[in-house]
Amino acid sequence: MLVEVQILSSAPIYLTKFIVNPILLRLIAGWSSLVARRAHNPKVVGSNPAPATIFWALYGLLLYVVMTSTIEKLETNITKDIESFGLSLWGIELSGNSRSKLIRIFIDKKNGVDIDDCQKVSNQVNELLTNIELVSFDYTLEVSSPGLDRKFFKLEQFHEFIGHEIKVKFYDGNKKVTKIALLLSANEEGIFLKDENEFFINFDKVIVARLEPIFEVSNE
Repeated sequence: MLVEVQILSSAPIYLTKFIVNPILLRLIAGWSSLVARRAHNPKVVGSNPAPATIFWALYGLLLYVVMTSTIEKLETNITKDIESFGLSLWGIELSGNSRSKLIRIFIDKKNGVDIDDCQKVSNQVNELLTNIELVSFDYTLEVSSPGLDRKFFKLEQFHEFIGHEIKVKFYDGNKKVTKIALLLSANEEGIFLKDENEFFINFDKVIVARLEPIFEVSNE
C-alpha cells in the first residue's frame, strides 16, 4: 500500500517545464489580440493598451521565467543525490513571494516512499542549499511522496500511467473544465483521453493533471 509521507524543514538563505503556465499564456495572448484589434481599428475604445495591463503581463512573464529557472537549477543539482538513495525525483513545486518561498520536492520509489527516505532527502537538500548559492530567498522545504493522486510534471510520467484514469483540469475556450478519463496516450503536444468519447487536450490548455486514485473496497 502506498502511503503519503512528508518532512518539513525551514532555513534562511544568505546569498521544469513541460506544462506551460496556461493562465500566463492566456493573459499574454488576450493582451496581444487586443493590441492587434486596436491597431487595426483606431476607433476601438482605448486605442492604446493600458500601462497596467502591460505591466502585469510582463511581470507575470518575468515571474514565470524566474520560477521555472529556479526549479530547473534545483532539479539539476539534487537529482543525482536523490538517486544515490535509491529514489527518483518525481517533481518540484515552488510557491510564495519574493522574500520567502515553499519548495516542495516529490520523491518516488518502486516499493513506496517512507518517512526515512523523506528525512534523508530533506537533510541532503538543506545541506546543499546552505553550501551553494542556488536560491536567493528564505525557504521552507517540504519533501514527500507524490501521493495516491500524484501530479504529472513531465511527458514521460504520463507514459508510465497509460491505461489508468487521470483527472485533468483544463481550459475549454473561456471555461475551466475538470474531467476524469482514461489516459490512452501522450505526446509532446498533449494527451489523448477517453470517457464517453475519445478526445485530445493540448498541454498549453492544461492547468493541472493528476492520477485518479483507485481505492479497494473490502468485503469484510
